[in-house]
Amino acid sequence: MLLPLAAALALRLQGLLDMGVGGNDTIYYYTLAEYWLRGDFGFSVGQGVVVFRPVLLGMNALALLLFGHTDYAIKLGNVLLDGLNLLLLALLAWRLSRRAVVVLAASAVYALLPVAVWSARQELPHTASTFYVLLCLLLLVAGLARRGAAWPRLALSGLCLAAATLTHEELVLLAPVLALYVLLAARRAGLGAATGLRWLLAFLGLPAAAALLALVIQWGEISPRLAAVFSAEGFYPEVVGRFLWDALVGSMSTTAALLYAASVLYTLLALRGGGAAALRPHLRAAQFCLLVPAAFVAVYALFFDTLFSRGFLPLLPLLLIGIFTCVDLAARRHALVSTLACGVVAALLVVANVAAYSAFNIADRRFARSWAQPALPDAQSLARGYRAFLVDARYVPSYASHWGNVYRALRGSVDASNRLLILPSVAIYSPGRRPLQTDVYFGDDAVYRVDHHELSLQEVVQRFNIRWVLFTTGQSRAEARRLRRYLYNGRWAPAGRVDLGAAYGMGSYSAQGEFKQLQAFLAERGAVPVTAFPPGSYDARNARLWRLPDASESP
Repeated sequence: MLLPLAAALALRLQGLLDMGVGGNDTIYYYTLAEYWLRGDFGFSVGQGVVVFRPVLLGMNALALLLFGHTDYAIKLGNVLLDGLNLLLLALLAWRLSRRAVVVLAASAVYALLPVAVWSARQELPHTASTFYVLLCLLLLVAGLARRGAAWPRLALSGLCLAAATLTHEELVLLAPVLALYVLLAARRAGLGAATGLRWLLAFLGLPAAAALLALVIQWGEISPRLAAVFSAEGFYPEVVGRFLWDALVGSMSTTAALLYAASVLYTLLALRGGGAAALRPHLRAAQFCLLVPAAFVAVYALFFDTLFSRGFLPLLPLLLIGIFTCVDLAARRHALVSTLACGVVAALLVVANVAAYSAFNIADRRFARSWAQPALPDAQSLARGYRAFLVDARYVPSYASHWGNVYRALRGSVDASNRLLILPSVAIYSPGRRPLQTDVYFGDDAVYRVDHHELSLQEVVQRFNIRWVLFTTGQSRAEARRLRRYLYNGRWAPAGRVDLGAAYGMGSYSAQGEFKQLQAFLAERGAVPVTAFPPGSYDARNARLWRLPDASESP
């Protein structure tokens, strides 16, 4: 286990300190963690989107406390947590299979799994939710093995599922799936309906409370999803099949999806055919690993009309254990053959998953709206995936390291007397999603032009002591029609309508038009262009930086 663990940590730590805080959801989680450290235990910024994920926010705040108020602290916490995930996967694999070859093969594939590496290197919930789901499954399996003394561990398992729910609310949909398994396990053990009911209540109590709490807090956001249950479009079995296929292809690869299907078929045929009695518990364990993810998707499809394949990460360890248990069982008559077979399948999965990573389907919300086309690895996709995954482990198209690079270029030069003005007005402007205004970067010394669209550039520069001007198209957004303006010191104005074109006197707003206005203003003020980024870099292509003269330097 030391080798997969070392490989996993080394890969996840590569270049981590240079990534910086990303954008969109990642910066929202980071901003809320900052609020929590200040004692403001809220779940939204500027009355924006409610993120009722208290366990996640608490863990993120703890990471900032433990690893310093840096732009890599939460990511470092996730990397270390994913190391624990690997150990929990190994323990679960051993508990279910009692085979070292299954433990090593499943651990090796997870250590090199692109979606796991990517998630660990973001301020997103998937690594933490995987941790709690693995704990839940491990305690569930251990509890059911105790029979008469099962309920304490089942209660702890339910507690972990509650924590998973308060990390990523969709995981509450695991509760009915695992509850059904608990009832079936009690029946199979011949313990009677009363024991099964006690087990069920012990397991479901805390997840139900967590789900109820999330429902109350986020009713405005959740109620449309509940309504969709009664007005869902599409043929339900087709939706379930498509979601499962796309979850497997998107989070891993077509090869993984085909191996999954073959493994399910193998367990069904082996159990139906009788087989050796000694193998039946292992076949049932493999079925548990393979069918729980499918059942989760079936419940998920009742509530959602789309699927983010990266959200499937918490169930991938279970799926890998199931696949390698089947490979081992199929070749168990000869220990060497079993070892070789697991090794070959593991290598095949690693190659296929890396090749599929080049498509970066894990971040595509539209990916599951149609059946993913089968795509086996070829030289071109493998080369792209290899570069993305290994040579440049910072391959994060949705969450570029742009903002950290801007901060490093101006660190020590921006303060209350020499503030930074950020344009265009379509640069990330939503509450809680402004990277350069985080405490770890420039805080309130970063001024967004869009907040002061009623003022001229001259007035903004004078009022806010602007010395540096940044125009960047990195992670631009659509033109704001309604805007919550930042009032500084953590305060936000109510949302109001805005017409940027009229405010800037350009009729119809465009970032290009705003850039031309800025160029004219900077030329008049004698601003000096600053070369702050390496030639040919993402930052150099997407950003321009100027320094305004002070009074003694005015032309």
